[in-house]
Amino acid sequence: MSPAPVLAGIGLFIGYLLLMPVLWAKSVALALVVVATIGGYLAVGLGYYRHELFHSYYRPLTKPLYHLTSWLVFSDPQVFRIAHPLHHGAVHTHEDIEFFCERYATDPARRRRQFILELLFGNAAWELLTLARLKRERKYYRPLGFLSFFCRAGLVALLCWVSSRLNPGSAGVYLLCYALTLWWGAVVSRHNQWLEHLGIVSDGSFDERNLLTRNLPDTGALNWLWNLYHRNDPREHVLHHTKAGLHSRVVPFELPEGTRFTSVAEYPAILRQYWRTLHS
Repeated sequence: MSPAPVLAGIGLFIGYLLLMPVLWAKSVALALVVVATIGGYLAVGLGYYRHELFHSYYRPLTKPLYHLTSWLVFSDPQVFRIAHPLHHGAVHTHEDIEFFCERYATDPARRRRQFILELLFGNAAWELLTLARLKRERKYYRPLGFLSFFCRAGLVALLCWVSSRLNPGSAGVYLLCYALTLWWGAVVSRHNQWLEHLGIVSDGSFDERNLLTRNLPDTGALNWLWNLYHRNDPREHVLHHTKAGLHSRVVPFELPEGTRFTSVAEYPAILRQYWRTLHS
């Protein structure tokens, strides 16, 4: 697919960030509402596009845009690049490091700590914890990590400078709005992933494990809004694993027999059930 939607998403996110200090000066309450709605939607969108670029759904400029979308949400491209293939190949097993922490089966205290941190800080907590794990396991290339950090920090500094030029004295508000937006986007993105996969463990074949993925139909207002906010990622999520290199979000394949469905209303019960398993 053409990368035009990705470029539009990048432009809208930058424009949103530069306008937030103006809105904040007029009404803090309204600005916070915008962060939770428009800001979160745009941040989630960048994460979605980063994921699609990883799978080369958008061409050309796949690699540069993958890095740019990662940097804009202050994420290390290397961590996702290492972890995500394991999610596909080892979905719903303890080897899937996107959902199972180090020593998951033998260290319940670690399981609980990671769950609470991800509950509060979303994918930001997951990335920092996974980064530390990859370093311990010597799977992380540190020089590339340093370069990525400087690119992210440089991009933030550049946009902060632009904001200050457009609205003198707005640097602090700009950074606050940026941080709030990233935090909210990280939290809601993680909850979306949990709705799809949290607490599912199986030793079956890949097809059997994949069919356990929860999918969210567009039935009801809450489900529809959730799918809208998350770019329909959970609607046919089982297909993404089945056809990771072929699945088109625009014209998806027919859902396989035995597909599992859920709803937003059921999500609190999923969280409660998982929390109980963390103490066993």
